[in-house]
Amino acid sequence: MTDIANYGLENDSFPRCWREAKLVFLPKGGDDQGLSRFRRLSPLNNLDKAVEKMLANRIVCEIEEGVGISVNQFGFWKGRSTVLAAKKVTTWIADVRRGTWGTRGIPLLVFLDVKNAFGSIKWSHIHSALLAKNISPYLRRQIGWIMVNPRKLYHQCLDVLVPILEKLESTIDWDNDSNTTPLDKLAAVIVEDLLVRASLGKTRWNDSWRIFLTPKIRFAILDLEESLLKFVALRCKALKRVCFPWCKTGLDANKFSLLPPTVSAIDFDTEENPLDLSNLGELVPANWLPEAALLHKSLWALRRKPVEGIGLTEVHLTGVSVGAPQLCTIIKHAPSLRLLEHYQLVRALYNLHAQQWRQSTALPRYKLLNLDADFSHVVRSHLSPLAVLPSDALRLATALCPDACYVRLRFDPNTPHDVLQPLISLHRLKELSTVCVSSGERCLLDFSDIAPLLEHHGPKSLQALELKVIEEVDPHVILLNCQKLENLVLSGCGFVTPSSCPSHGCSDSNYVLPSPRLRLLFYADGDDFSWTHHMPQCFWRATLNFKPERSYCRHGKKNRLKGLFLESPRMWDETATWLWESQKVLYPELQILSVCRYPELSIPQLQSILRGAPIRYLRSVSCEKLHPRRVQQLFKNGEVVVNAE
Repeated sequence: MTDIANYGLENDSFPRCWREAKLVFLPKGGDDQGLSRFRRLSPLNNLDKAVEKMLANRIVCEIEEGVGISVNQFGFWKGRSTVLAAKKVTTWIADVRRGTWGTRGIPLLVFLDVKNAFGSIKWSHIHSALLAKNISPYLRRQIGWIMVNPRKLYHQCLDVLVPILEKLESTIDWDNDSNTTPLDKLAAVIVEDLLVRASLGKTRWNDSWRIFLTPKIRFAILDLEESLLKFVALRCKALKRVCFPWCKTGLDANKFSLLPPTVSAIDFDTEENPLDLSNLGELVPANWLPEAALLHKSLWALRRKPVEGIGLTEVHLTGVSVGAPQLCTIIKHAPSLRLLEHYQLVRALYNLHAQQWRQSTALPRYKLLNLDADFSHVVRSHLSPLAVLPSDALRLATALCPDACYVRLRFDPNTPHDVLQPLISLHRLKELSTVCVSSGERCLLDFSDIAPLLEHHGPKSLQALELKVIEEVDPHVILLNCQKLENLVLSGCGFVTPSSCPSHGCSDSNYVLPSPRLRLLFYADGDDFSWTHHMPQCFWRATLNFKPERSYCRHGKKNRLKGLFLESPRMWDETATWLWESQKVLYPELQILSVCRYPELSIPQLQSILRGAPIRYLRSVSCEKLHPRRVQQLFKNGEVVVNAE
């Protein structure tokens, strides 16, 4: 046992199984029928407890030999029991009350009870307290290992409770409207988590999950089945968001009317839902590109403001096999709809109103904030002889939805280059995503057709720009026009040749292009086609620059990046040195760093990037100078989830 403990202390590594608790529920007794009638115990491995006791003794010694503890701290310390605290209080009361009626004081005591005080302390606060007490670095690292992944025990509790509650559901008489369940008084967020854990990995709805459909819940995972929806309408009066994970085909939009009138969002896009960024320790490693895209989407979801409205305002259908007729039904039955995410949306609007438009009759005005259009001939990788969308459909869509500010477009090499012109007529454009579906052919539509949109909307409103497999991209146009840009995605793009750097003065080493207010930067080389993928080095100096004195920054004095995703950036050594030579904190808000096929990136440069950053997740793939074990050793305290390969 001594050898195991010494090895763990020397290498900052202990068996993961030591942190796995066996959850036990002991009944307290009494008449309470809720979950509060159980006392929860989580016994840990005995070897782990011995090591924790040893670490606790060392921390006590260092505190006593150093700054010591507060004179007002009692309990959990040798010679400082709560009995002494009580004696101190009674002595103070006696002193206050000493004297005559006119001179003695009136003692007043205030008692504060912090519920679950020890279980709710954040690791960051513990770490700050250890620093204030001058605790040795190696002890801080060991305590960090003990505190890693605090939600794991919570999820274990949920996993134990789910089968118990599923069995309990069979004893409930649902025909009795006044009947209640043990979960009805439980906090909604816990019941929602129970339902999520119960449905995890399942392929169909289970009727025993009705016990999780309590009156307080605001989110539910359901099946699009009539009797279940009627049950939910009667019982879940506070429901706001509904998810249908098992309805990929055969969507019956008429059943939406069976949901409670409080529902404002319906989601079918379960495979790409944003991650719980507070629990990245449970992220299953995947290929770099899909994982990076999901992390990027999750970070951006935190930045987007919720859509406001009355009634059903959001329907997310990305990934669901539906056609324009079904979308037409949704549009007709939900007049207050603000978001309808599916690439057939513009086709549905065209089918509804193309004839009116050609006859020059009055058109309705929709409240939709998004326009999703598919101009490509490629449907699920199969060539179709018919175009998915007429070239003038976007002109009609902008007339029907003048308030649209989120635009997603998909096109192919045969799409006419002028289909994007109607977007200039929009009042404002906050997010623009353009994706080319191509097998390597040159496209009629390229970056020169997108540039007018950036020049018109970029200075005023554009916050997010996504360009995928777009040719002739000029990063200077993006940086010079999109001052409010917070989210930039460049994936598989070809850049203008020859570079336009000379016309912008980028050849001067003392000049740096204006830097937008980027929070997220996603760059993937995707060099599977013939055009050039060499990004001009001035782009990196502008977007990754932390030195406002070296550029014409428009947004303050520090870099605001929260997520950085790089795949084969082909950054020159002198550029990396220029960016990361400082010993200062370069990216004080960086939370996620994911790099792939970046052989030039070294350990010292990685340390410089991460210095002082609140990093939570680090992924490195095929980076020759970043040896996985060396990267793991940079974060021995367990605060950062590291996935190096």
